[in-house]
Amino acid sequence: MCRSNLSGSTLAFADLTGADLRDAVLDDVDLSDARLDGADLRGAVLRGGRLQRSSLAGTRLDGATVECTYLQGADFTGSDISQLVLRDNEYDSSTCWPTSAVPPASVPVVQDDIGSMDLPTYLASRRS
Repeated sequence: MCRSNLSGSTLAFADLTGADLRDAVLDDVDLSDARLDGADLRGAVLRGGRLQRSSLAGTRLDGATVECTYLQGADFTGSDISQLVLRDNEYDSSTCWPTSAVPPASVPVVQDDIGSMDLPTYLASRRS
């Protein structure tokens, strides 16, 4: 799947363990509850999507960008995020960061019911 454009896809609950997603374009993608353990996301760009409760343990993230994405409950344990660009993301105390990492600044989570929104509703709420 390297260099794929998966923009607008719904991949909730997908098992992408070990997937090759190098340089993938993942704009507005719902990866809620997805398994991305050991996946290769080097150079990938995820904007305006969801990684809610996703497992990214041991995922390769060098040069990847994640911005304006909902990370509540995402698990980055065992991943090296030192070269991951994180901008304007929403997360809370249920998000798991690698022990050596300092979590980036977060956009305040202001919508308690965001976890129950479908992707189009979520994306519309981000744009307003």
